[in-house]
Amino acid sequence: MHYLSQALITYSINVNCIGCTLCAQKCPVDAIAFTPHEKHIIDTEKCIKCDSCMQVCPEGAVVVEEVSNHEMQLCGIGGCGLNELINEIS
Repeated sequence: MHYLSQALITYSINVNCIGCTLCAQKCPVDAIAFTPHEKHIIDTEKCIKCDSCMQVCPEGAVVVEEVSNHEMQLCGIGGCGLNELINEIS
């Protein structure tokens, strides 16, 4: 995956999380705290978007979401649409 396109996604954990800790155990950068039996949270500042958490989650609770135009503007990426930006880097 291209670096800029990775910057346009974020990983999160939804309500299907059962707190099994498999994702926390597999995360190579400790972006997911080891909190058994609790819904896990991904620290997006630490996350390197390697997909390890998604691959081991038995509940499909790890989701990848596109960063919104508003979030891109807040991060200084610009105001163009996501599809236009991806087309520019392709």
